[in-house]
Amino acid sequence: MIDDNSCDPESQGDGLVKTEENKDKKIKIKKSKSGKDDIFNKKYDLPENLDSISSVVDSKGISTGYLLVKARDRHDNEIYAKLGEKELALGRCDALAHFAVKARLTGYLSPKGLRTLAATVMECVNEEVYVASHDGYHELMLKGLRYGFYVIGQKAYFFTDAPKLRVKIVNENAFEECASGDFDSWYEGIGKHLVGNPYALVSVLAALASAFARAFGMVIPILMIVAPSSVGKTTLQQIARSVRERADKVDDASGTTNGLRLKMERSPDAPVFLQDAHKVEDIPGFMGLLFLVANGGQRLTSTADQKVNAGTVLSCGLSLSSEMTFMEMVGNSKMSLPEGFSARCFEMVLQGPYGAFHKLPKGVKEPLHNSSTHVLAHACRVRQHLGPCSNSISA
Repeated sequence: MIDDNSCDPESQGDGLVKTEENKDKKIKIKKSKSGKDDIFNKKYDLPENLDSISSVVDSKGISTGYLLVKARDRHDNEIYAKLGEKELALGRCDALAHFAVKARLTGYLSPKGLRTLAATVMECVNEEVYVASHDGYHELMLKGLRYGFYVIGQKAYFFTDAPKLRVKIVNENAFEECASGDFDSWYEGIGKHLVGNPYALVSVLAALASAFARAFGMVIPILMIVAPSSVGKTTLQQIARSVRERADKVDDASGTTNGLRLKMERSPDAPVFLQDAHKVEDIPGFMGLLFLVANGGQRLTSTADQKVNAGTVLSCGLSLSSEMTFMEMVGNSKMSLPEGFSARCFEMVLQGPYGAFHKLPKGVKEPLHNSSTHVLAHACRVRQHLGPCSNSISA
């Protein structure tokens, strides 16, 4: 993104903008043909904290009409903005003004200054990039070749050779509780308790499977943990959540259908954990969401001019817990359970000798409560980094 070549006003001659080596951090500008428009003869002095200006393309390498601009604020934090070229050309600089404020480009905070900055930004594009805006699986189709890669944090792991097109990660949906630690610490606190406890093992494997479902054409898992209260349902979910992030809480499923769908949309290729699924208010709407997740589908709506508006594809996995089976949940409503639902959801009814556990950790004598608390304490304290996943991807 950062180029050491310069856009030096002194290097202009005969109406051509040339590139020269310069020690100062500048942007490389391609040669432009001279014309009657004065824009080719203007001098473009870029602010020092403006690192790069790139043209954004889609997964097929086609221009989207947007520019990705990167700058740094006074604390040296990276600031990105996607600016529409059409809006900049028409003098609509609202997004540019917001970016200029965040990047402390005080010399351009005026209508005339913003128009000057807009002309500079549009002229000084130095490369094309594909923007990966979320963790998970991405796919590029360039000149008949398919490139699949996985994004974790600020790194992209390609399954094959990387394309010539540059991939820039601007993660808009990064989960709040970033993972840390290593595999050894996670295994010592949690992993070793999976041995002899099949319910915990299934819960962890279902969470991991959601990360690779789209990449390898697998079925997106939906796990439903069913048991009475205080048996260890939420503990199993927190154990599974610990492989990705801090497992301090599990959200409640008693929300609106739109709210639950929005949460699922923001977690592509990642497990979503919801407890007390029997409290769902709109059971038909909730069942529709489960089918969308299982099929990797998206919600289709129509616009006023009778055009199809496709929503975000639901590509998350689901780990649910409930005190009732789905058959019992729909039994109190007017709807019936679709026949194909059993092929898309795995209901795991806890019947272990100690509730959620078949084998207790060493030193734990109480049948259930201490066992859950012991493992849960480690799940909340240990924050495991996705090292095993990234190693598998890179291999």
